[in-house]
Amino acid sequence: MSEAMMANGCPPELARGLVEAFSLRTKTASIQKDSRFDKARWLLDSLRLLQHSAPSGPVIERRTLDPDEFFEHFYSRNVPVVYRDAISPRHLGDLLDWERLEKTFGSMAVEIQEGRASHANFERDSSPLKSMTDLASFLQRVREADDTNDFYMTARNGSANAALVAAAMDPASLCPELLDGTQADGNVFLWIGPRGTFTPAHHDLTNNFFLQVKGSKEFRLASSLALLEVDNDRHCYLASSLSEIDRRRVDSGLPALSFTVTLGEGDILFIPLGWWHEVRGLTASISLSATHFRAKNDFYRTYHF
Repeated sequence: MSEAMMANGCPPELARGLVEAFSLRTKTASIQKDSRFDKARWLLDSLRLLQHSAPSGPVIERRTLDPDEFFEHFYSRNVPVVYRDAISPRHLGDLLDWERLEKTFGSMAVEIQEGRASHANFERDSSPLKSMTDLASFLQRVREADDTNDFYMTARNGSANAALVAAAMDPASLCPELLDGTQADGNVFLWIGPRGTFTPAHHDLTNNFFLQVKGSKEFRLASSLALLEVDNDRHCYLASSLSEIDRRRVDSGLPALSFTVTLGEGDILFIPLGWWHEVRGLTASISLSATHFRAKNDFYRTYHF
């Protein structure tokens, strides 16, 4: 670099001095950057350990939807909560009953994901897996299947299946205590799948409500504060499962990051923004997810990573 500068008329001593000064500045900046990264890692991990040290455990359980408590203690503080047997409206299970869906809406064309078992990146690259079928045939396959992740209706099929959601129930009536019914269109998503469905570890760009209407699912969760402790290799996905990450940590003498929560019929899980989660279907199930809270939830607008 100094030779190039001298070739263009810069005095030798000045050229060498500028190169040395630039090298020193770059080295100092690198040291400062590494130090700030290490400090951020220490702080996030310490806060995560404090978060998990609460007497109530890593996830709080409630029986009633209290709006004041929810928005003050859970939503605004990035803390998950499980509401047991608290789905609102209470008759939602009747509206989304297996037999009613098949008998009343069985002829409707619906979009699903098909061929997940043979596609290594079925979640990251789900577009090629979109397939159309009639609801009755799909529901029959779901209930008769023996532990498979090959086909599944998820939120990624939400736009195509919005008509089914609107026909089968009133989206605006979903949990009016916490959700803004005027914003329900396009923000309520139907999940239907057999036992064995699996959603790999990721985080969402919004706060989410997950309502278990039929069957049961297991969620494995890890705090958003674990960002620098997990292998987030692309967008919002992890290269490993949370259980794999925990095994490696335990083998290295470190505490596990994740914990599991099982949802049964009528249960609701609040998944805060940025919380890592993977989901396994324990039985054939019908679920809903929603994002239209009575509070700011458009954080995805400033996400550019």
